Amino acid sequence: MSEDIHLSLETQGFEERKKKGLEENKANSGDGSSMDFPNLIWAVDLDQNEFENGKLYISGDVRDSDLTNFGYLSTTVNLDLDTVVSIIEYYMKKLGKLKTVLEATK
Repeated sequence: MSEDIHLSLETQGFEERKKKGLEENKANSGDGSSMDFPNLIWAVDLDQNEFENGKLYISGDVRDSDLTNFGYLSTTVNLDLDTVVSIIEYYMKKLGKLKTVLEATK
């Protein structure tokens, strides 16, 4: 699988976030040459996701743990046939369990 990624970061408050990211990297045995943001939340917009021609398009806002907007992230994931088959098998099992529960409640 290969991915295309688009990341847009908010400029307001970026210097403070950058400082925190560098400190987090150092705290996690890093050398401070990169920034770590371990508590970000990707609020995927489920209405905007698409699946077409074996590609899954996903997008949504990225937020800090206090829910302030950090930026926006979108990605395109090329799903190979084995992955699609695995997803279908997984949901077939889930639907089978649901069918069993529904039949038991008749």
